[in-house]
Amino acid sequence: MTPGGAAVPRDFASALAVLADPGAKPEPGIFHALSAPSAAEVALWSDAWPRIADERRRTLVRQMLASAEADFQLDFRRLFEASLDDPDPEVRATAVDGLWEATDPGLIDRLDGMLAHDANDDVRARAATALGPFVERGEFDERAAARVARALDRLVGVAADEAEAVDVRRRAIESAGYADRDDVRDLIGRMLASPIGALRAGALRAMGHSADEAWAGAVLDCLEHGEPEIRFEASRAAGELQIEGAVPQLSVLAVEDADRQIQVEAIWALGEIGGPRARRVLERLAERIAEDDDELATALEDAMATAALTEGEIAWDTIVPGSGLGLGANGGAGRGGTAAWGAGPDDDDLDGDDDLDGWDEDDFDDEDGLEDEEAFDDDDLDDEGDLDDDDLDEDDGDEDGLEPPIGPRRP
Repeated sequence: MTPGGAAVPRDFASALAVLADPGAKPEPGIFHALSAPSAAEVALWSDAWPRIADERRRTLVRQMLASAEADFQLDFRRLFEASLDDPDPEVRATAVDGLWEATDPGLIDRLDGMLAHDANDDVRARAATALGPFVERGEFDERAAARVARALDRLVGVAADEAEAVDVRRRAIESAGYADRDDVRDLIGRMLASPIGALRAGALRAMGHSADEAWAGAVLDCLEHGEPEIRFEASRAAGELQIEGAVPQLSVLAVEDADRQIQVEAIWALGEIGGPRARRVLERLAERIAEDDDELATALEDAMATAALTEGEIAWDTIVPGSGLGLGANGGAGRGGTAAWGAGPDDDDLDGDDDLDGWDEDDFDDEDGLEDEEAFDDDDLDDEGDLDDDDLDEDDGDEDGLEPPIGPRRP
């Protein structure tokens, strides 16, 4: 029911009329009536939308995006596409974000045009990000590659242009990172050496997108970087590249990093990497977290489900879309699940009672891998709940210790 007692509109035209009324407060359920509109309904939207005040349009498009991210059955893509030409840059930027699941190749030229010509840098950065899935698709399909070729060239040019806004360059290299091109690899390497932190972070995200195991060493080096955003992106890249050699460092980050977002991302990465070592670490973490720490508990549950999924212990057809099961810490996020660092709790959010102290890098040395499910036993934790330096002895690992990083596994 609406505040005045009327039922929530169930047809498109009635819902649009309520949204266009500056005195009406939309009920959350009203957006269901806008889902999967027909061509005629999109025309109604395009006619009414410009007459709605700027601030209300901003609010409504944000609510639509939030609704679509929360309910996988809602489909506002045609309305978001119709809003790409909105005169307000915030509306345009949010509309681009709303197309994170779109696969229509006809959008490539629209997004490429926005990257090239939009007057707002935030809109251009969002357009660069939105082109990423099309670049990735082009790596598997020659026709898709031909369609995205011009946009890919623009992404590379924008990323290389030092006169461009930093965030636009960052998002451009992240999307270009999917492409198997020498100039892209060279640009990633140069950006990683940049004095600008955001560009280094973008280079790491591009490494994860590249599915190129040659970046494993650079990713491992960055897992211990002093900048939290670099550790976050390195954790993500380690998961995307499924670097088995990153398990020891990710384990330390998951337990000891002062930034909660990095802890969650490290847990996600362990789930993506999978295997006996990572799974045993996840199981131990699950036993150690505070009872009321729902965020870490959810991250661990998802990571363990992902590890089981990739190893064939859970069938893909048992995963409920939008549930987050088996999708990791980022699986339920919008924009394709691309998590971003910097929007979460600050360093003080973890107090002494909630931290998971006691692990250090010596618990996982080069000689002592966790080769099987029995590498940890019940005595690994001492009376204070910490892992001792001697918890992993030479008998617990194989003679070569941790195996070298494995190659990437494209979905």
